[in-house]
Amino acid sequence: MRRTCERLSHLARFRFVDGPHTVEPSPHLPLELPEGTRPLGWWRPERQDDRSWHFHGVDDSLALLSQAEASEVEAHGHGVDVVLGFSQGSALAHLATALRQHRPSASPLPSLRGAVFVGGFPFAPASPAFAEASLHLSMPTLHVAGSRDKIVRPETSARLLQLCAEDNRTYHEHQGGHVVHSGSASLAVYEDWFARQHVGASGQLAQ
Repeated sequence: MRRTCERLSHLARFRFVDGPHTVEPSPHLPLELPEGTRPLGWWRPERQDDRSWHFHGVDDSLALLSQAEASEVEAHGHGVDVVLGFSQGSALAHLATALRQHRPSASPLPSLRGAVFVGGFPFAPASPAFAEASLHLSMPTLHVAGSRDKIVRPETSARLLQLCAEDNRTYHEHQGGHVVHSGSASLAVYEDWFARQHVGASGQLAQ
């Protein structure tokens, strides 16, 4: 993220927020972590007997975003303009965006007016249920997918793309895998999108 943050430093201020839950390492997603640490996630998925999913800890993650919003307001006088989510964080970003548009009273990010989904997929029908996650989004969105991503394939990211207004969404596919890509072409796309949103002082990254 360093190159991305540097490239966008004149357009956005990033606040990094980590998931509140420790999760089991996935053999499909190799991670290099410091010794003695475990990966963090936004929720712990559990398959039920009826094959449906239960996501443990979603409310904790929404509360964490709400705390980040309050910190931004206290420190800078304005809340989060854009949420950027990577991988599972993109599903949380999708949920936060859907709540902002369709149920503002429950939104953890009431200042939100745009979203970036990287290696993204939609918040799935699960328990707890959020009907808003199945509704279309009209606010500006940027969708970034890797043609070589074996974790979240581009066709999976396309499910989230289709939930967003065609005239207000931007799609970028790079040649890498499951990463926040920082090649020159990707950086140019990020910069152009943020400039068009006139985001200004505040950005929020959920990873």
